[in-house]
Amino acid sequence: MLTLDNFDQQLPRDLLKKAEPYYRNGSVLYIDQGEDGTWHAEVDGSDTYSVEITLNGRTVTDSFCDCPVESAICKHVVAVLFSLREELKKQAKQPKSGKAASGKSSKKLTIAELVKQVGADELRAFLIEYAVTDKTFATKLQLHFADKDERIDVEKNYTELIRKTIRAHGDRHGFIDYRATFKLAKEIDALLSTGVKLVGQRNFKDAMTLGMVLLQEMMTVLTESDDSAGNMGGTVSGAIELLQDIGLDEDTAPPLRRELFDALANELIDSRYFDYGDMGLDLLDATYQIALRLAEPDLFLVLIDRLLPLHKSSTSTFYLDQLRTLRVKFLREIGRTDEADRQMQASMDVVEVRTQVVEEAIQTKDYSRAKTLIQEGIRLAGEKKHPGTVHQWEEKLLTIAVAELNMGEIRRLTRKFAFDRQFDVRYFRQWKATFSIDEWKAEYNQLVARIRQEVADNVKNRKPGWGYNEADELLYRLQPLLTEEKQWADLLALVQKSPRLDVLKQVLPHLAEPFPTEMLALFLPAIRNLASQASTRPDYKNVASLLTLVRQTIANSRPATDALIAELKETFIKRPAMQEELRGIK
Repeated sequence: MLTLDNFDQQLPRDLLKKAEPYYRNGSVLYIDQGEDGTWHAEVDGSDTYSVEITLNGRTVTDSFCDCPVESAICKHVVAVLFSLREELKKQAKQPKSGKAASGKSSKKLTIAELVKQVGADELRAFLIEYAVTDKTFATKLQLHFADKDERIDVEKNYTELIRKTIRAHGDRHGFIDYRATFKLAKEIDALLSTGVKLVGQRNFKDAMTLGMVLLQEMMTVLTESDDSAGNMGGTVSGAIELLQDIGLDEDTAPPLRRELFDALANELIDSRYFDYGDMGLDLLDATYQIALRLAEPDLFLVLIDRLLPLHKSSTSTFYLDQLRTLRVKFLREIGRTDEADRQMQASMDVVEVRTQVVEEAIQTKDYSRAKTLIQEGIRLAGEKKHPGTVHQWEEKLLTIAVAELNMGEIRRLTRKFAFDRQFDVRYFRQWKATFSIDEWKAEYNQLVARIRQEVADNVKNRKPGWGYNEADELLYRLQPLLTEEKQWADLLALVQKSPRLDVLKQVLPHLAEPFPTEMLALFLPAIRNLASQASTRPDYKNVASLLTLVRQTIANSRPATDALIAELKETFIKRPAMQEELRGIK
């Protein structure tokens, strides 16, 4: 738990070293507590960064910095923590009455307190004067009180406000770079919060206007920015979520809900929503749910029919398949099962649709039909060269084989899955469980012999000049199998033929106890060779860590490792960094 009292003991030393100069050199430009209790600060770095810290007592419950560092706590946050601790110390020393010796308040008024002390006419005069000098403020003021004047063009004002915000973060060509996306996203998130407040106030029309403008403008920004951090995509998703909430709210008037559906349907025609992430699928889900709430299902079905031709020319069938799957799902949900069944039969080339039919057949124990459907699915996936889909279908065949107690098929599939790609211990154990103890001994011996023969054949058939190490290949193929079967002597024999350090580290937990002398005899020469090639501090640290690992893992290894340490110290006497790392070995 991070607190103001222990953060300098809990956080990494390197981070604290980076943060302290910001604190001591006055780079924390200001720090103040907001009305909600959150502390706000600005820190001067390569840019001016905004920091927010939330406390529960003296415990840090949340923190945020708009710098581009992708970490929960950056050096700017830590600098503010130092400043905040100092600020609270000062406040604690002031008289409890809240008055300093001069009789003045020891703490400046909050905005809320200040406004209470300003007369209404004085405040009005200030607002008018400030609005004349700051167009952005004037726009925000008009939007906040838009319900007071029907002549205010809410859409126009939100569009201007958002575009001005975007321009402030772009270069002269309008491009938003990686660093700028963090600050822009924070400002857009504040506007999304405004939308949420409007929904809470049941002002759905203005909330929808804001949401649609945000959706359209931020989608354009997404295509014209370096969004590798996902900030702009997050704002688009936030706008879609806001609009969906409006569409599904029970208090939203049906005409407005219909207007929202039509607006989102028109956006879906824009291919950008499908070209950049899953925004298109999110919008489809929103229209799906809103059509159900409107009780006008044909709206969604017509939308699907409009979208299908737009995706038929794509090189990928992903979105086309998603649309066809959604249509079947939607028809079932609205109770048009006969039509859903017809669409399903016409869409059996779509994996998701075929999967649904297969699942229904399995649930009704119509295994014959399920297997026929799966075999056809395997054929189609093979033609499309989709091995992952083939594997999914074969997993369904295994499910059926288990249900039918078809031992031959269970063995065939589990053995295939255990060795098809990387060794899969789950399927290996399932395969092994189909044999008796005596049967397994024979099967295991045949398996090992077959793998050894395959490796030997590969050696014979290798092309001239192609490097192929039989010992390494045998170890790669047999190590997981021998480890699972606890065949430690066989594993040691393989390792002795390929005693690389990476291999030795992998098998050490298994072989250290049964073969301490043999493992020590393999490790020490490998470490000596590594030390002879070491030339940097990280290299020396690696040598020291390996020696430490051996001492901690292999019984009675201290005398031999002491001897190697002494040898290395003498050999590399002119390398002080090496000497320092070796002296640190416990």
